[in-house]
Amino acid sequence: METESVQAPDTKKHRRYASVDFLRGSAIFAMIILHTISDTLDVDYYVEQLDSVGIINVIALLVLPFIGGLAGLFLMTSAIGNMIGMRRNLEKGHGASAVMIKQVIGGVLIVIFAMVTESTIGYHAPLGDVFNNLDDLSQINYEKALYRGYEIETLHTIGWAIIINGIVQGIMSQRYDIKTQTGEMIRAYWILSVIVLILTPILWNVFSALIPGYPFDINPVTGQPYYMPYIGKSPWHELVLFAFINPIAAPVEPIFPYLATSFVGSIVGLQITQPKDGFDRSFVAKYFKMGLFFFIVGFIGVVVVMINILNERDLDAMLNQYRILAAHRDWVAERGAAGGWIWQYLTLNGAALLIVMTAIRISEYRGNAENFAKRTTFIRRFGFIALSIYTAQWIYFIAHFIVTSVMGVEPYIRVPWLATWAILLIALTLFHLIMRLWERKGYIGSLEWMISGIANRLVGVKKQTSYSSEDENKKWYEIGRLKVDEVFYNPDWQNFPIEDKKADERRLIKYCVIGGFFVFPFSFIAFSVIRGYEREHGESVGKLKLGSLIGMIMALVWVPLSFIVSLQSLGVTL
Repeated sequence: METESVQAPDTKKHRRYASVDFLRGSAIFAMIILHTISDTLDVDYYVEQLDSVGIINVIALLVLPFIGGLAGLFLMTSAIGNMIGMRRNLEKGHGASAVMIKQVIGGVLIVIFAMVTESTIGYHAPLGDVFNNLDDLSQINYEKALYRGYEIETLHTIGWAIIINGIVQGIMSQRYDIKTQTGEMIRAYWILSVIVLILTPILWNVFSALIPGYPFDINPVTGQPYYMPYIGKSPWHELVLFAFINPIAAPVEPIFPYLATSFVGSIVGLQITQPKDGFDRSFVAKYFKMGLFFFIVGFIGVVVVMINILNERDLDAMLNQYRILAAHRDWVAERGAAGGWIWQYLTLNGAALLIVMTAIRISEYRGNAENFAKRTTFIRRFGFIALSIYTAQWIYFIAHFIVTSVMGVEPYIRVPWLATWAILLIALTLFHLIMRLWERKGYIGSLEWMISGIANRLVGVKKQTSYSSEDENKKWYEIGRLKVDEVFYNPDWQNFPIEDKKADERRLIKYCVIGGFFVFPFSFIAFSVIRGYEREHGESVGKLKLGSLIGMIMALVWVPLSFIVSLQSLGVTL
């Protein structure tokens, strides 16, 4: 077995956590897939014929809305990354106030860019309309620029969470020493998370009572929901007031309850950056079990809500409610899902915590960060400029136009699965090519470049991914340029201290084999880990390898069959 020479660590290299980069990229990658499918697939056709079409469509009807509701994964991952940055700056000696100011300014910039994105350059904004109406540009709705910025999407939530997390951490850092009192900070964040969940329905009800019709009813003055004030039609005080009310209680992803998700991300960030002396590896198993508990309890609650809707109304109402599982503010009594928000929140964010712990377990926990990073380069790239990719989702509109034009059908018409996969393939190819070319220039012009450049000029605490402005000879556009080679390709990948790698690997293989019978990709992960284990330790794990092979064979059999076999052929009628 080859051994690497031991060298002194390069203290100038940027420390990165491969799992966090992968999770950020995975969240954006999954978002593109789901948004492409939801905006291009002829869903109604398949729903109307669930009995006779392949059973894969039933599975998709159950799985895709759930995955689409995992916006909390992006938020949690963002909070982990921000906590890593805050801790690094605090340990470098930057004052708590300086770190807090840096976070607040960064969060404010993200909120501003989120409002600009949603109102002008985003995929649901006028620029998005351009690429969604290439056959008829007269259909562009320029009026969106006057009200859509008040939509609370994931970027808004991330920005507000960064602001609040920065303030909270700044206050904590003045009371606790982050090097020696991490446990006290973690307990405080858990308490704050519970408080956020308790306050959520209270605040929602308060604002609905204070503002009649808020948030869902249509304002007769503007023609838009009450939570969307209209520039030029709404009084000026509403334009200001709703910028602060909406993050708390408006659709789609308000910070109540999602600030709790961000606090959990901060907790994970504190855990993975613990000093190597006395590092507690057990948190991975503890948080995984916690996430599993939240997921199961929440899922049971969602099922009960679904059954109640079925009994009180009908099957269509139940299916329609589940299809909007991702609409985080629609699971309340006034939307026909009394008491559903807490179960919806727990199951989705429990799943997010499970995913986070799984990625950490496969990467840093087993000292495999560098190898994991190399194998996930394609996915990580989507997360490196996540804000810009989120904004530029109108690229899949171009792919939709290309495919429907080639098919000779009405442009942008909803299409069957095969055409949807073609649209997705073209869109992902375009994204990949653009990113590969753009990274050569340090992503100059991206949202990340803009935010980094502005933030670096305003505060003395620098963002790790951007070039420092210390060199006064740099041109203006080089301030904020992203460090692709130093941060994306060749950073100092962090790992946890390893106690017994051989035993850890065997446990991971066992868990993945078992998990593979429920979620088939784990069978393939298990097989990959087994091959590395046998090469490194020279020991066969025949029974576990057999289990992984059975899981892979089952997946390779049932996935194709699910396209052919229907509920009707199984004697089931909905």
